[in-house]
Amino acid sequence: MKLQKIEDPDFGTITIQQRASARHIIYRTRLGQVIITIPPRLPINTVRSHINQDREKIKKLIEKKRRPLQIGDILVTHSFTIHIVPCQDSKIRFSFHERLLTISCPADIPPTDLLLQQSLKKGICHFLRQAASTFLPQRIEHLSKQVNAPYSSVNISHGRQRLGKCDIRRNITLSYYLMLLPDRLIDYVIYHELAHISEMNHSERFHQICNQYCNGQEKILKKELKQFPFPFD
Repeated sequence: MKLQKIEDPDFGTITIQQRASARHIIYRTRLGQVIITIPPRLPINTVRSHINQDREKIKKLIEKKRRPLQIGDILVTHSFTIHIVPCQDSKIRFSFHERLLTISCPADIPPTDLLLQQSLKKGICHFLRQAASTFLPQRIEHLSKQVNAPYSSVNISHGRQRLGKCDIRRNITLSYYLMLLPDRLIDYVIYHELAHISEMNHSERFHQICNQYCNGQEKILKKELKQFPFPFD
């Protein structure tokens, strides 16, 4: 992944990252900094033009951005609960016991510290991946049999922007970020990928299949997923 930084009068330093799998421009923010993912070989002048065109959109994205993880936070995942507590130690420590992940966080480090946020996210994602590796294969197996949509394999990935994927060989990839969702949205993402077993595009036929799998709730679930407030990217 190739990284580049540019300066903007409104947004300060913007990080631009080229990603081989990107098909269009994606805007994200992290602790107030704008991060833009672009397709390979997209000219920087084109990126600047998009920034100018989407300036208001980016401002709204920054305004609605979630606050950083911090002491006192309690997060509920599908398989366990996370509690961030203060400690006098200089290091972050993770302790997992009986479906409770306790994170001891140094009290003297401000929550806006980038390294702190990266460490918290890395630790939480470690446990999310472990939980996902157990739960998601079982869940997709159950739903696959329920709707008679056999797949070839299932793998666990780390993407937040792309929660699921199905290739032409019927290999399905599911992100461990699904573990942050309520059950109905986990099932919606899985049904979405299972619908691709029959239709690899997003045609009207695909949506008919997906909607049937979702008991007529596809549009409602899609909107709910789009608005879901993930605690971190």
